[in-house]
Amino acid sequence: MWEVKALLTKDSRGNCCIVSFDLIERDKLRRYIENPYLYSRVQHTQTLPQEQRGLTIPAEMSSLFPKSSILWQKKADRYVTFLLREEVTEGFPNNLHEHLSHIQESHRTGAIISRFLLCAQENGKTYDFYKTFVEII
Repeated sequence: MWEVKALLTKDSRGNCCIVSFDLIERDKLRRYIENPYLYSRVQHTQTLPQEQRGLTIPAEMSSLFPKSSILWQKKADRYVTFLLREEVTEGFPNNLHEHLSHIQESHRTGAIISRFLLCAQENGKTYDFYKTFVEII
């Protein structure tokens, strides 16, 4: 298993936030098509099954959206990052709990942000891969 201290990083993404995303919203859909990495999933350590999906935007653009549509706004500076692997099948089994329990052995955690990277097949199964950031609080 990897060592948490080696993966603990200062966030260099700058200020950003995540707003809700519906396929009927043309501007957001256009942004997503141009850059699928903007697609993000937001969870919290204390309520893992409740996830929200949205689009990452620069924080300075947040005033263009109703406050109710902001799912997450960057507050922390320290994150642990890892590759989340999720099978595209019923229940969407993934390795989040494995990573999270390892991180929580030595750190308190907050929001979990997973940003879509790619979809791939391995041994006849389809997987989505996400770059996942876990806030250290």
